[in-house]
Amino acid sequence: GTDTIRPYVDEFIAFAKNHPEYTFLVTPIGCGIAGFTEEEIAPLFQEAIGVENIILPEAFMKVLSHKRILCKEDIYDQPNLEYLFFWGHHAKANKITKACLSQWYPSLFTVEGVQYHCAEQFMMAEKARIMNDEETRM
Repeated sequence: GTDTIRPYVDEFIAFAKNHPEYTFLVTPIGCGIAGFTEEEIAPLFQEAIGVENIILPEAFMKVLSHKRILCKEDIYDQPNLEYLFFWGHHAKANKITKACLSQWYPSLFTVEGVQYHCAEQFMMAEKARIMNDEETRM
């Protein structure tokens, strides 16, 4: 079963964490000739979620994304739950990191002919619009 694979996946994740200078593009290993399904293999990579230099296959992410917290009682049952605060993250050249979750992450976009530099700028402009403060909005 997958128990024989688990130590190797754990070793890989530890290696990746210790070598942030490398980027690892994971393939759906074990889901071909070995005969395992994505539902069986993907959970082995649960600890890889959030490791910035490990890119998991979309199929694994679909399986893993179904393991979400459903209600506040589930939160209380997870004492080691870690939070990711978006403020203060900084982009790294040529690399997508958790910094892209920040409202201040630089990303040019246009809405109704107005160009914004980040989501925070757009959000503040929309607050001004709701308050009928066009001078501040522009």
